[in-house]
Amino acid sequence: EPDRKLNLNVCLALAALAMALWGGLWVVRIPNMDWRLLDWGLSFCAVGLTLSVLAAMGGRAWLRHFSIPVLFVLLAVPWLTRVETGFVLGLTRLIVLATTEVALWIGWPAWSAGNVIYLPSGTVGVEEACSGVRSFQGTLMASVFFGELHRLRLAGRAFIVFAGLMAALVLNFCRTLALTIVA
Repeated sequence: EPDRKLNLNVCLALAALAMALWGGLWVVRIPNMDWRLLDWGLSFCAVGLTLSVLAAMGGRAWLRHFSIPVLFVLLAVPWLTRVETGFVLGLTRLIVLATTEVALWIGWPAWSAGNVIYLPSGTVGVEEACSGVRSFQGTLMASVFFGELHRLRLAGRAFIVFAGLMAALVLNFCRTLALTIVA
C-alpha cells in the first residue's frame, strides 16, 4: 500500500501552506477587488488545498480521478487583463476584416478602420463584447466539461476543444455579418 498512498505529512503540509497563502492573498485582495492576478492566486490556493486533501484521503488514484474536475475551476477565473486585451483586440480585428471581406464579395462597398466597418449606409462598430472573449471562455469550459463527462481520450478532448473554439469564432463572425447586413 505505500506505493498507492502519498505521504500524509507532505499532503497536510501542502494543505496548510495553501490555506496560509490563501489567507494572506485574501487580506491583500480586500482593497484590490479588481486585481485579477489575486483572483488567480486565490484560485490556485483553493485548487492546491483541494488536491492536497484528495491526495491525503485517496492517494494517487484519487488525484488522477479528480484532477480535471478540480482544475476545471481555473477555466472560470477571469483572464489577466493583458492577455484578455490582446486576445480581444486580435479577435476583433480578425472578425472586422473577415466581415469586410465578405461584404466586398457580396458586392457592397465596405472598408474597415480599427474596429469599425464603414458602409455607404452607415457604420458598424464591433465592440469588445462582440469579439467573443466570453464566448471563447464559455466554449472552452463546455468543451472540457463534455470531454471529461464522456471520458474521451486526449485526442478526442483536443478535437472537441478545437471544434468548440472554432464554433465560437464562426458564430461571432456570423453575428457581426448579420449586423452588417442589417446596417
